[in-house]
Amino acid sequence: MFQVLWGSTDLRDISTVRAVTESLRAQGSDLTGLLLDGYELGLGEHGHVAELKTALCRSWLDGRVDTISADILGFSSEPYAVVVLTPVALDHSEVLSALHRFLTATQDVVGTIHADYLVLVLPTRDGDPFSVAQNLLDRLRKHEPAIAYGTCAVGEAPDRAGVALACVDAIAAHDLAAAARDPRTVVGTDDVVLERILHRSAERSALTRVLDELGPDLLTTLDVFYANDMDKQLAARALHVHRNTLDYRLRQIHRTTGLNPTSVRGVQLLSSAFTLRRMSGQRGTGQQAR
Repeated sequence: MFQVLWGSTDLRDISTVRAVTESLRAQGSDLTGLLLDGYELGLGEHGHVAELKTALCRSWLDGRVDTISADILGFSSEPYAVVVLTPVALDHSEVLSALHRFLTATQDVVGTIHADYLVLVLPTRDGDPFSVAQNLLDRLRKHEPAIAYGTCAVGEAPDRAGVALACVDAIAAHDLAAAARDPRTVVGTDDVVLERILHRSAERSALTRVLDELGPDLLTTLDVFYANDMDKQLAARALHVHRNTLDYRLRQIHRTTGLNPTSVRGVQLLSSAFTLRRMSGQRGTGQQAR
């Protein structure tokens, strides 16, 4: 069927199929669906599906809505999840090869390399973006187990036209979460509101000075205490210390900073200062916990 419809057309040049399809649509022809089905079949037979998926993703990121390519690949106008990843310790060619293999093997994902990020876009349909992103990560790791990934962020696009903005938001969330060493597997734009505010704040240096007199042991204690939602039993277990030792260290933090780490104000300022410290890569200096 492909040979009858397209003959020797270069499948990597979408301009021909776009021109023919637009002409048929203008005439109200019912051959459009058959034509696109034949083109998709030819893409699969010649191994060019991944190339078209990459080109489609790039067009979306550039703010262009390529309806012909989207129709060929079966991507209708619906909500999308935009997933941003950073491959770890791999060169560009290895990532491209892995992306090509993954896009060839999957039906519902388009993707490309965008700056230093791997960007993957897929419909959310009835699922929420976070579960869709987590499922995508699981599939990607299963298909390409040799590739490790760092921070993963997800943006939400209401339709194909919103993919570019969702990608910008996801990259911003990715960078803030990575700087703050966020332990979550997948983060969204709403998960880094505090980091975004702190990143833009003119009072960052004043806030981080709150922790300047805390030594490594006290900084670690505070970090673990907040990471365990201020549950003293869990925090003491994670620190491998007695509960009384944890209480003593928290009192030291209170005396040194003037802020009670269990009060509302203390949590607000100390946790914000700690987030900024992680984002800037600073380390504590000064007195040691005893």
